[in-house]
Amino acid sequence: MMSNRALVLSPFFYPEPISTGRYNLTMVQGLIDAGCKSTVACCHPFYPAWKVERSDAQLPGISIIRGGGGLRFPKHPMLRRALLESWFAVFATVVAWRQRYDVDVVVAVFPPSLFFLGVSMVLPKRVCRVGVIHDLQGVHAEASRSRLTRALVGVIAAIERRAFRACDRLVVLSTAMADKLVETTGCDRSRVQVVYPFVNLPVPRPGACRLAAQFPPDRIHLVYSGALGEKQNPAQLVAIFEVIAQRCSGVMIHVFSEGPAFEQLRARLAHLPGSRIAFAPLVPNEDVAELYNRADIQLIPQAAGTQHGSMPSKLPNILASGRQVLAICDEDSELATMVARFNAGVSLSSWHPDDVVMAVAKLNERLQASGGVAMVDVAAVRAFFSLDRLTGAILGEVPKPC
Repeated sequence: MMSNRALVLSPFFYPEPISTGRYNLTMVQGLIDAGCKSTVACCHPFYPAWKVERSDAQLPGISIIRGGGGLRFPKHPMLRRALLESWFAVFATVVAWRQRYDVDVVVAVFPPSLFFLGVSMVLPKRVCRVGVIHDLQGVHAEASRSRLTRALVGVIAAIERRAFRACDRLVVLSTAMADKLVETTGCDRSRVQVVYPFVNLPVPRPGACRLAAQFPPDRIHLVYSGALGEKQNPAQLVAIFEVIAQRCSGVMIHVFSEGPAFEQLRARLAHLPGSRIAFAPLVPNEDVAELYNRADIQLIPQAAGTQHGSMPSKLPNILASGRQVLAICDEDSELATMVARFNAGVSLSSWHPDDVVMAVAKLNERLQASGGVAMVDVAAVRAFFSLDRLTGAILGEVPKPC
């Protein structure tokens, strides 16, 4: 008999291929493996393209409740977020009301955040409320280039503060996030637990070669794969990619992504020859391991001043692939600390293209010296970035059902 019943609330879920969608899927699978019957309330897949694709996909052992099939997201990022926040607030509250007597723990994945104000009001007191925080939107709003976004910092922070305080426990993805959370919301530090993202890299298919044609053997392949938004600083990536393409003749740049920022990046770099930079959609989950294995250098950009707001959830997978990492991030960030801890490559605090070119050259030297053999202790990576830590944090104090 299942020891607990969980309701997971997030717009992002399977079959979305990246970011929070993949994280949530693996998290729910971990809850099921721990003996927890799980229901997920989510949107039809829309991320990162911000275009809804209706899906009736289901998974064994998981009850998936989908909504928002008719949503049409605006082009402006803030308007998109406003629509997502308001729609999911209504949807999640209705689902929570209907499920309120059939759950023991509600797992709210933030952002969005507004939805939990209504959800927390309709839940019985006996239900344990756990918040899993991927991004502190107030931090990212402060660092945004958009005047409108910065003008709304106070509103965003107020919503997050009320949503987080409504939780019995909070899980964050880094120590920097935990410190910032306590500082800005006044939440008791004892209710905040740091659980780094986990490894969920698919097992490579034997003889995987679907992507071989995209990776000529005579090049060093620099790969960015994942969502593109303000926290990846795509505007600055344009200048960086231009200089690498011009000055590093042996390097080929690959960008695997989708969505508005990806299309803008591709348009601005359309003048570069295809032999220097290639744009492609996100690869299916079964090809992710091959993509990581074929990358010589994995790029992880983190916009300046945002280290307290988020931690790249793909970092453990990149480290577990054993490939070299080029992280562009604040010098004192935990991303830089993790790259150094596992001897995984180079972290760079400068976004100046000349400095990035020098870092690429340094990584190339490391690759040549190692003969292409991975220098990362993959076993240590997998032990450190463990899914069990997350399921334990969620279920550790959940009361048994009557």
